[in-house]
Amino acid sequence: MIREEEVFKIGQFAKPHGIKGELSLVTNSDVLEDAEDPYIVCEMDGILVPFFVEDFRYKTDTVVLVKLEDVNSEEDARMFVGKEVFYPLDAVDEEDLVGDMTWDSFIGYTVTDVQKGYLGEITDVDETTINVLLRVDHKGEELLIPAVEELITEADHEARSLTVSLPEGLRELGKGTFESCTMLSEVNIPSTLTELPEAAFYNCGYFPSFTVPANIQTIGSEAFYSCTALQEVTLSEGIVSIGDYAFQNCQVLETVSLPASCTTLGNYVFDGCQALTAFSVAPENPAYQEQDGVLFTADGETLLRYPQAKAETSYTVPEGCTTLADWSFIGSTALEQINIDGVTAIGEDCFYYCTALKSITVPEGITELNGAVFAYCLSMEEATLPSTIRKLGNHCFYSCAKLKKLELPDGLTTIGDQCFYNCVALLQMNLPKSITEIGEQAIGYYTPSDAKDNEAKEIDQLYVYNDGSEVVRKYMQHWRANTYKYWLIGGGITVVVAGGIVTLIAVHQSRNKIRPTSRHASATKKK
Repeated sequence: MIREEEVFKIGQFAKPHGIKGELSLVTNSDVLEDAEDPYIVCEMDGILVPFFVEDFRYKTDTVVLVKLEDVNSEEDARMFVGKEVFYPLDAVDEEDLVGDMTWDSFIGYTVTDVQKGYLGEITDVDETTINVLLRVDHKGEELLIPAVEELITEADHEARSLTVSLPEGLRELGKGTFESCTMLSEVNIPSTLTELPEAAFYNCGYFPSFTVPANIQTIGSEAFYSCTALQEVTLSEGIVSIGDYAFQNCQVLETVSLPASCTTLGNYVFDGCQALTAFSVAPENPAYQEQDGVLFTADGETLLRYPQAKAETSYTVPEGCTTLADWSFIGSTALEQINIDGVTAIGEDCFYYCTALKSITVPEGITELNGAVFAYCLSMEEATLPSTIRKLGNHCFYSCAKLKKLELPDGLTTIGDQCFYNCVALLQMNLPKSITEIGEQAIGYYTPSDAKDNEAKEIDQLYVYNDGSEVVRKYMQHWRANTYKYWLIGGGITVVVAGGIVTLIAVHQSRNKIRPTSRHASATKKK
């Protein structure tokens, strides 16, 4: 085991360089040049671990591009970002014991641009983001300069100065430019930029407000993902498109105003915006409109998003609306009643985690309910399905723990995986003979509160009527066998013999909520 007294610090890894696993090492030491088989040491989970250097080359006098053995991709390299780098004492002469050149070492350096002249002094260094940022005091205002080799042309350590070459008109930011800058509160976007890239401000948790200027036409996917302090965002006229998950999990964002120019919204743009009370849309917008704070397509035929924090307890889908988009009501925890008469299509996970919803009537004409449409509707006691329904998808009524009244119509063919999982109050079900497919743990299973590893148990109180489906018969045979086996092994059997009838009496009472797997189901997961 390597001890601290056996190594000395030579620098710090800044960021990956390229896609083949190289890392930028900030250092003023040249110990690597004199070693036959060099290796460096990094602290990993509290342990000093050696890593053999496969290759290295100097980018500048203070930046060495290092390729470590078995680190072969940008993803592999990212685990080393920000790590202090050490070198074994026994591998160098005493005169070579210099180092400790990290990004913090540049605090106090003056910065001069080759075109604009003197800019100011470095007051701080932000290493929380993928790209290290130099904070420069420029006449009382803060400048943020990415610490990348392409911009830093010279470092004079005796004079404690940096020379940079900043582009006259910045036209592009890289992916994740300000990602995880947890203390970043303000950014001035230059007029030459036309796009905020993917994950530009990902997890910047200190933004109270942000104005996207008119020169920005595109907001990339996850651009403001999990900006948990973002309460107000201004989308200026000129913005054309907003990418997938762009504002997902902005937990205190209250209102959104779409300008007339914004004609494209990606998937799940506002998912997890738990404080969102209303949308507003410019009247001239050709793609979208709002009605009572609810977002629709311009023709009013598709309801795109119901604000998650809208306070009303009841809602009626307006006349002319025929489609409820995927996730359109997800996490609307105030809604107790909703009238969807006239709707002919219901999207995936539409009412997921509408915890106050007490009942629902699915209109005639609906043939499929796909995905976890009513999953975690914890207050739902009754659901009415149309005679036209043919398919209930995976997790459709998952963890509707109070659901006790439901009639499955003749003509239903498919019940998906875990469709009625954790529906512990639904103790009588009539399964029509039309059923040809029934998924795993679709009926009669739950997870006890004391279960280990989410182990499923059978709801032994459940009574199922089968009108003649062979698929149902086989499913229930397996279910009954498991139920019998479980109670026999557990010693929980009471056998009463009367008239040749053996009655197995067993009672289980438990409630537990298990969330179906979904990468972006953030309405229930407080991020």
